[in-house]
Amino acid sequence: VDSSGMGSLQNVGVTPLHRGRGLGTHLMYQSLLGFREIGLQRAALEVTAQNLGAVRLYERLGFRRVKTVYKVAEVAYA
Repeated sequence: VDSSGMGSLQNVGVTPLHRGRGLGTHLMYQSLLGFREIGLQRAALEVTAQNLGAVRLYERLGFRRVKTVYKVAEVAYA
């Protein structure tokens, strides 16, 4: 919870072996229910834009994109 009263979700994930079973949706619903129980009406999260499965899940749950941030990738030199 930040100073504006918005809940923040961090590092939500399901291992590849368990994907496609609705576990991500269930985790999100439980998290959002917890926020509601303590009086929060808004939530925010960050996701890598290339994580299309997660982006689709969050959009189905009513999240919308506010901004896209590009991060510089580290390049290993031999």
